[in-house]
This record gives sequence, C-alpha cells and structure tokens, in this order.
Amino acid sequence: FRILVPPRRKVQADRPLVYAMFKRPAGESTLFESFGLAGNVVNLKVGAPGEDELKKCVGILQKATATRLAEPRAFTLFQYGPVPGDKQFRVQMAEFLTKEYENPVSESNLVVTAGATHGLSLLSSVAFSPGDTVFVESPTYYLAMNVLKTSGLKIVPVPMDDQGVIVEQLERLFAEHLSKPSRPLTDKKPFSAMFYSMTVFHNPTGINLSPNRCRRVIALARKFNVLVMCDDVYNLLWFPQADGSPKRLFAYDNKEDPDYKGNVVSNGSFSKIFGPGVRLGWLEAPEQVVNLVCTSGVGESGGGFNHTMSGLIESVLSLNLLSPLVEEKRELCKAACDAFCETLLSKVPPNEVSIMKPQGGYFLWIKLTSISAKDLLEETGKYDVKFFLGALSSVEGNCFDDHIRVSFAHYNKGTLVQSAEKIAKALNRLLEQRGAQ
Repeated sequence: FRILVPPRRKVQADRPLVYAMFKRPAGESTLFESFGLAGNVVNLKVGAPGEDELKKCVGILQKATATRLAEPRAFTLFQYGPVPGDKQFRVQMAEFLTKEYENPVSESNLVVTAGATHGLSLLSSVAFSPGDTVFVESPTYYLAMNVLKTSGLKIVPVPMDDQGVIVEQLERLFAEHLSKPSRPLTDKKPFSAMFYSMTVFHNPTGINLSPNRCRRVIALARKFNVLVMCDDVYNLLWFPQADGSPKRLFAYDNKEDPDYKGNVVSNGSFSKIFGPGVRLGWLEAPEQVVNLVCTSGVGESGGGFNHTMSGLIESVLSLNLLSPLVEEKRELCKAACDAFCETLLSKVPPNEVSIMKPQGGYFLWIKLTSISAKDLLEETGKYDVKFFLGALSSVEGNCFDDHIRVSFAHYNKGTLVQSAEKIAKALNRLLEQRGAQ
C-alpha cells in the first residue's frame, strides 16, 4: 500500500495560514458595511443606534452577563428554553413596560422573539396562509413589505392623512376585500386578514394615531375579524417634555368590553432601545395568539426564541441598567431632531420644505415643494450626505416622490447640523439652477 501525502503548502511569511483563516474580512463587521453604507458618507437612511450608544451597551452587557452566569443554574440558559420565553425575563419585561407605558402589561401576554422582524414574520406565517390579505398604511416601513410578501400575503394599501390612517378608507377597504371569506376560519387560522400598522411614532411620518381613531380601528378589527399587527419598536422613545409614551393600540383592546375578541398584537424590540445585534424582541398578544405561537411547529421544535440572550437581558432589566440608557437616548434624539429642523428651515427659502416634526421616534418626514427628491439626493451626494427617498415607503410604488425621510437617531447633533446645512446648500443650488433656466 502507498500512502499519498499531499504536497506541503507553502505559507507566506507575511501572511501566516492561521492569520488568513481567522482574520475578519474587511468591511463586513455590520449590516451597513456589508451593504456599502459605511465610510465617510453621512447616511441619514440608517435607522439604528449610533456608535456612541452601542459602546455603552458593552459595559452594560458585561455587568449583566457576569451577574447572570454567576447564578447556580446559569447553565439552563444554554438549554432549549420555554416556548413563550424565559420566565424571569418575561416578568422583568412586564414590570419594565408597565412602568414605561404607565399602563399595565402582563407577563402572560408576552412571547419572546428574535426581534420585531422575526415577530412579524412569525405571525404572518403562523396565523395566516399564503394568499391572505394584509392591509398596510401608505407610506410605511419599506422592509416590512418584503417580510409580508415573503409570507405570500396580498398587500392592500391604506391611505393616511396628517393624523394617521384614514379610518373611513380602512373600513371601505375591509368591506371591499373581506365581504367573502377567502378560506374557512379555524382554531389555527382564526383571523380573516391582517392590518399592519404603526400607531405610535409612525415610520416614516412620525405620526401618533389619535385616541378616537384608535378606538375606531379596534371596532373595525372586531367587526371584520382582523388581526392588527402593531409595529411598536419606537414607543419608548418619546421626547422629554412630552406626555410620556402615547397609549399603544393594544391597550385600547379592552378585555372588559362585551365584544372583546383579542384583535391586537404589539410587536416590540430591543433594536432601537438597546442594540439590534442582540436580536431580541417580544410580542404582547392576546391569549389566543400566544397559544397559536406556542403550539406552532417552529415553537414546539425549537423552544424559546433567543433563550440565552433573553436571560442576559433579564439581568440588564433587574439591575436597572436599561432605563437610564433609554432616558439618555430620548434626550439625545430630541436635541438632534430639534437641531436638524432648525438648521434646515433657517437656511432654505420659506415654503420650500415642510417638516412633519414628531414627538418621538427616529425619523423626520420632509415634503419638498419645488425640487424632486431624486434630484436633491443626487445633489447632496456631492456633499457626502444621503437620505431615504420617500417613494420607497410607498405601498403603491408610485407615491411620495416629493418626500424624503431623514433619520436623526444614528448620528450626533453636530453631524446632523452639518448634514442639514449640506442638504440646504444642495437644495438652494438646485433652486438657483432652476431660476437661471
């Protein structure tokens, strides 16, 4: 017998094999770098915490991790977890949310998820079937449409005004599309359709739906047997001097009502209040929806979602390390938002831009009067500033060409002021060019 030995690989002295195996590829540390959105360009598209905030998360999680892993039964965090999530985490989360919302939250209504995107995807597949209808406000969070389409749902746009979803139009569309059931309702698929909504600090508009409209949405959801999936990831980020967090839609769906069915789910996340990399969120849901998730195949097979991280974040909550971070973020976001608006409005001609200024959240929704959003984006690119085209938030695909969305949450106040100055410079340059023609 002959043993064949492969030729020995020559390793370059300046690039050892071990180094080549373990060196992190350049430019792939974050999602934004992998998409080419990092570098010297100020990218006001990014709806994520900035570096200064994330650096604070390092020390917080180090302390929380040391505390939790010192417990005698810490090893259980590495086992399959309970399907609704770690019990201690859900109790701590309910207490935290009750305090922040100033409205009761029960741990029995909470299901742990791997973030709001996972929560939306999970409900879209567990509670609905391909071909079912989902009603979506327009404009909306653009990536949510991709999640809903991936689940095979048929998207129907619902118009908004400056106060939020137009309830009369919502009722008309419900009646038009749900007059005849597309499939039999069962215990596993008990809802006729979904309404994907953001009633608090809407993305991209920043609007809060009024209490009157919230009550009317609840009435329509009950009447037409619709599950309202609320994207509530910004609810805790109200600005100081505001009246606290606007009441979430889930709280309007009162169990004491004689016609209560449980038609609202609140989809929350740590991505905006802590860090998106922890991939942790929660559904606050009525009993029947909690049961749907917990008895689903994905729940029974895999157990709790992100069990280890939820256990570590439980220590963040129990040590009271999250509330100060959120309070500081509110202050920073308000200061950045105010500074950007004041700078932009002071440096462009009157009536050339109108800003829908929010009371919290992450985004500014800006309407342009004379210049198209695409032209302005091209011009601001010359000054290394980017923003989000409003048309990309259009459910119809052909609206809001005169709008832009700006995130004020990712960069510090100084950078946002400089960016506002550059956007104003680009806008004024385009106006001068138009006047010279």
